[in-house]
Amino acid sequence: MDYIFNHSVPRPPSLVLCPLSLVPRSSSLVLVPCPSSLVLCPLSLVLRPLSLVLRPSSLVLRPFVLFIGLYIAQNYFRTYPMTISGFTMVRNADKYYFPIKESIKSILPIVDEFVVALGDCDAEDKTRELIESIGSSKIKILERTWDEKAFVDGKIFADETTFALQQCKGDWCFYLQADEVIHENDLPTIQRACFDNLDNKVVDGLLFKYHHFFADYDHYMPFHGWYKREIRIVRNGANIFSYKDAQSFRKNDFEKLNVKAIDAHVYHYGWVRPPHLMQAKKKEQDGMHHGKEKIEKAYSVLKNEFDFGALSLIPVFEGTHPKVMDTYIQKLDWQHKLNYTKQIKSNRPKLKHERLKNRILSYIENKFLGGREMFGYSNWNEV
Repeated sequence: MDYIFNHSVPRPPSLVLCPLSLVPRSSSLVLVPCPSSLVLCPLSLVLRPLSLVLRPSSLVLRPFVLFIGLYIAQNYFRTYPMTISGFTMVRNADKYYFPIKESIKSILPIVDEFVVALGDCDAEDKTRELIESIGSSKIKILERTWDEKAFVDGKIFADETTFALQQCKGDWCFYLQADEVIHENDLPTIQRACFDNLDNKVVDGLLFKYHHFFADYDHYMPFHGWYKREIRIVRNGANIFSYKDAQSFRKNDFEKLNVKAIDAHVYHYGWVRPPHLMQAKKKEQDGMHHGKEKIEKAYSVLKNEFDFGALSLIPVFEGTHPKVMDTYIQKLDWQHKLNYTKQIKSNRPKLKHERLKNRILSYIENKFLGGREMFGYSNWNEV
């Protein structure tokens, strides 16, 4: 694991070595000093006065001072070998405009491995080449054949996600779907949360906030009906599995996970694509939920391009995107096909955020409740 927490602590003078000097700088260790020791090593605060008062040149007193020093070292400094595995499942990411490369790269600095369950892509798809171009030895690609019998209710997504999870070796398993990316500013927070909860076996996972982007990279969906939080890190070896269509997780006999909420976001780009690819991707995934034959018939009467509706009714995102997305964002070339007015010109069925009920609930939540969702989705027990 790449070393993020690098608190430098001065070596105490003389008698007993600071424990930091005895700990090898291993990439698999996370070293966290007690908060009171971030500036001065506690040993130096105790041993210096003791050395002056007790004059430990004596063979009798010297072991006593050494014992006190080692006791403080044991209680103030602890090293934990903590590992994190990244994992995902994907098929035809290149064909359907998933930022799979950017997704993986966004958390590579804090994971020891990244497991990819790669489905049987179409012949012209370049997903494998995209992943391999990252050039990291941490990435493990596992070839998979998707079972069409599981193309109902998104079960295939859950099956493949669970398979990838089962291959992980880390203490924690960090799940990202192929259209989800993590901001580099959140990596220290995430790694710290993993460390802080490593020994707390009550905590099954970590709960992330969400930014859902829509149509382009400027508009996002802080609306009722768009899930605002989800589990993205789970504890390994806790009999946890992917739930329903792989959006979330359960354990044992479909029990909800006990999770800690953390101040980190998932940047979700699943609704940012050229209109024709948005429609094609939607058709593909609807087929995974409802069966291919039924969806083929339903889409035969629809337009070839997805209608995103009136974007002026959707808020503009004022934050920054993850740096790994810079090149991807620069490829945006379908603005001329988007509707930046407030007039909904489509005869298509209304999307979730366009429905009157959700518009009213969204207004109340964002205006009076600080964004907290009423009657919202919750697939966890927060601890």
